[in-house]
Amino acid sequence: MAIVLRAFVDEAVVHPLGEIDPLRDLGKLLDSMVFSDYEIAEKRLERLEKEGKKGEREHLILSKIATRLEEGGAIGADLIHEEESHLLAGFQFLTSKPMIGIINTGERSADTAAAAEHASELGIDVFPIRGLQEMEISQLSAEDQKEFLADLGLQDPARDRFLRALYSRLDLISFITVGDQEVRAWSIPQGASALQAAGKVHSDMERGFIRAEVIPCDQLLAVGGFAEARKQGQLRLEGKEYLVQDGDVLTIRFNL
Repeated sequence: MAIVLRAFVDEAVVHPLGEIDPLRDLGKLLDSMVFSDYEIAEKRLERLEKEGKKGEREHLILSKIATRLEEGGAIGADLIHEEESHLLAGFQFLTSKPMIGIINTGERSADTAAAAEHASELGIDVFPIRGLQEMEISQLSAEDQKEFLADLGLQDPARDRFLRALYSRLDLISFITVGDQEVRAWSIPQGASALQAAGKVHSDMERGFIRAEVIPCDQLLAVGGFAEARKQGQLRLEGKEYLVQDGDVLTIRFNL
């Protein structure tokens, strides 16, 4: 989940609360999410009790959650064990989701240090962005974009930086498949095996997995394609236990 905090100062764009204060806004957003989650938990607890299910597993988990929320805390990974999470999947609790705090600054900005520090203490990753400038830069040619981004001390546009931050927060990586008609990137959890990657593409590939031909994308581009990579012996054959790396290009061989 991404939450956006305003930090830019612009008299032409009025803030509903007057003063620009990212720390205050962060607190208000989190309080609203905590209250929303608490309402959901309380309503479900009331129903379980009416059905005579007080003391059962779901009731006990939700009671633990309601207590944390009532105290103003968020539902964190420390509160819910992995084996309990499937019981809560349907509730979509906001404060149980991984969060990224996007702090939108500008040429004139309010102090963001306190908001960034508090977010970090709560386990929220911080992603600073100069929204107006980045929007203007995105409308330029690729060559001009590089020049203006360099002036801001950046190498890549906000979109690319945000996707990397998002993947890192969600503990995801990408691998690539290349076909006659399509080149496609697939998202999988960090530490996933080649067999799991095959299943991401198609369940038949997972069932009939034989092996995967692997080469990092940068390496493939550097040599100029599969034919040259094969000629130079740079394609590796990996089994189903191989841990896929971010940016791997996989050719999955399977048989049913």
